[in-house]
Amino acid sequence: MAAGRIVVPPYFPARNRDFDLLSGAKLYVYDNLTTTKADIYTDVGLTVLSANPVVANSSGQFPAVYAEAGTEASPVLYSVSVTTSTGASPGNPFNFDNYRPSVDWETAASALAEAAAVAAAVDAATVESIYEDILAIEASGSDAPAIAARALRDGSNLTGDEPASFNGVLGYFNSRNQAITTNIASGVLVVVLRGYTTAGDCPPTTYKRSASEPSHAGKFQSADGAWWEMVPEADADIRAFGAAASASASANVTAIQAACDAFSNIYIPPLTFNINAPILLNDRQMLRFASRAANFTGTGSHAILAGKTTGGTVRRFQQTVISGTLDGTNKATAGGIGIDMSACTMWKVFGTEVRNVAIGVAWNATSGMESCYYNELHAVDIITVGTGIKSNALGNDNKMFGGRINDCTYGTVDDDNAGNSYYGVAVETFTTAGHLNSATTAAVSIRYVGSRLENAPTSGIGVDIRAAAQDTYVEAVQTQGLTTNISDLGVRTNVVGCSEYMKVSGGSQIKTMFAVPVTKEILSLAAGAFRDEAFTVPGYLPPASGENDYVSFTCGASWPGGLMNVGVIAGSANLVYVRLYNGGGGATSNYTDKHLFQITRVKN
Repeated sequence: MAAGRIVVPPYFPARNRDFDLLSGAKLYVYDNLTTTKADIYTDVGLTVLSANPVVANSSGQFPAVYAEAGTEASPVLYSVSVTTSTGASPGNPFNFDNYRPSVDWETAASALAEAAAVAAAVDAATVESIYEDILAIEASGSDAPAIAARALRDGSNLTGDEPASFNGVLGYFNSRNQAITTNIASGVLVVVLRGYTTAGDCPPTTYKRSASEPSHAGKFQSADGAWWEMVPEADADIRAFGAAASASASANVTAIQAACDAFSNIYIPPLTFNINAPILLNDRQMLRFASRAANFTGTGSHAILAGKTTGGTVRRFQQTVISGTLDGTNKATAGGIGIDMSACTMWKVFGTEVRNVAIGVAWNATSGMESCYYNELHAVDIITVGTGIKSNALGNDNKMFGGRINDCTYGTVDDDNAGNSYYGVAVETFTTAGHLNSATTAAVSIRYVGSRLENAPTSGIGVDIRAAAQDTYVEAVQTQGLTTNISDLGVRTNVVGCSEYMKVSGGSQIKTMFAVPVTKEILSLAAGAFRDEAFTVPGYLPPASGENDYVSFTCGASWPGGLMNVGVIAGSANLVYVRLYNGGGGATSNYTDKHLFQITRVKN
């Protein structure tokens, strides 16, 4: 009969409902569906009986125990139970029936990997027991040794004194440099490097033996000629490629670019990394900065991030940047761009800060490329720049949601493009917040919705719409402290629901106050008769001196034939009068319907 190990993944290690480790927890093994304790053993040969219950160490880890597992056709089943050190319930489900010991070592190794990864620490005895499993599956040809090696690395309280080859399967080295100069025994399948140049300069990194040289930079060759390939976590740490806060800018560019070219998901820790050239992102690349304390600092004369567009002939798409700070040196330095999305599409940026560059974000096409489109900025702050966002040469249908552009000459510039939108963006301390058309080419359907444009002291233009701009849409934009809220020379500009008067060409100032539906019963009106019908319009106030209202009235669908609206008369607070005339041959009937009022106020 086969022997199998008793592994209960929910309790490896043992934890309570609050996820606290249970020191001294007890694991009971019974004959199935009984309270009779079963025979369990400390060895896979089933020769040395173990105590039952099995007691966990201070980290909630149970020592390895084994029991008869039977055969596939006739398995031996057990009931198992886990309690606290006092025999109480741990607060989670803790009784399991019809349980069969594991005889699939690869599955067992995976379970142990998950368990070890969340353990705060394990003692030496537990390390030994994990490696009993590694030895048992070493010859299987699977990735299970690497899985268990990672489990040990992540979950163990390693002291740094382990031998270079532990149990003949896993190698430990203080750094990549040390591993490169070592002849590693052929039986070692996996190595863990505790640093890149020296121990501790990057998190421990796992490498597996490779039959040939890997095609990317996540590799090294040991002195015996063997190749080793990096097995990254969810995100590859740039320090594992040699990036360092103390490294030169050129060395950091080489290391960070190597990481980007080797793996899709990249992690940047909360340190400042100087660079002197753009970091080029590939398709579906994700850069995850630990926080805004994770910083790429450029010289100011180059882009900090850009798409790897191969000389402008290949568009890149679906890049993602999360958090982080992209810092130039001076907003007046020509060529400095925080994020150059030229010839990229569907690039998403979340919560990043861009500062001290000539252009915060560029949305442009490049030579030989069709356009730059569908890119998005979410809660991005662009600070101390010449221009916050510059979009021209077919930078179309890009969007910014929330965030802030502060301390700039131009907040946004749109020229020779279409469909860019700015929703809820705060632009502060500027010469011009939104600039449409620096040349004669058209910016079409540019939208500013729910944004706030503010200067102190009073100066500047809110939205400067030049003559070639078409179909600009400005809705619910707040303006404060500006010399001119809107300068409009464009075609078909639409200004809706803004908090202040907007200055337009010809010197007039307008604001669309609201469009509101009103349901009202219209009583019978005799043929040939007139009547001024009062409609209650909530929020309406009569115009002040020097103001005039243009009130548009749209009647409901069931408006009686012959009844005509011959004028709309502004009334008193909350009241607007509509002059009705019955031009039909007989009196109209009473009817009730919904009517729409749209009120625009003009001041000369």
